[in-house]
Amino acid sequence: MDKITLHWIFKPAWQLCLWQFAMVSAVVLVIYMLALRTEWQATITGKNKIITMKSIVVQLRQQLSSLPKLAVIKENINHLLPEENQWQKREHALVQRINRPLFISGGQLLGWEDKENLLTEKNVIRRHGRLTIRVSYSGLVNFLQEVVSLQPPVHITQMNIDTEKQALVVGFELAEYIMEADDEPPQ
Repeated sequence: MDKITLHWIFKPAWQLCLWQFAMVSAVVLVIYMLALRTEWQATITGKNKIITMKSIVVQLRQQLSSLPKLAVIKENINHLLPEENQWQKREHALVQRINRPLFISGGQLLGWEDKENLLTEKNVIRRHGRLTIRVSYSGLVNFLQEVVSLQPPVHITQMNIDTEKQALVVGFELAEYIMEADDEPPQ
């Protein structure tokens, strides 16, 4: 036998077990580290992403804190809007009031055209416009029922009905009378 082999054979058993344990542990550790390398890299990149996102959030919060509050902005806008713009918003109230009945009836708005508003006697304003919708027959019945129930009332002054393949195209001339001071219908 070889001197090196005899040297290992004559060692005490505890030293041999210790050497074998160290060798097996080293091999297992290397294999374990190679297997976990991708998971470690994913964990490290995830931590780096979290750190960068936290810094971005901190920067955005600093930028947002320097901006004025939403309530202050809305108040400033309301102060800057002239009364004419408020009146223009009220002028579109007729088409906005028609939206709910149109939605309930399942109709589709094809067109809306505002006409001139006329000032009649006793500060009563007549707002009117032309509405064109596409709706089914039952939808038209529902639409008319809903329009009749609106308060203050909306008057249908003219109605034209054209047929398409599976729907009706209906044109309305609508009118609404409002008191200039408090937006109530005339008595």
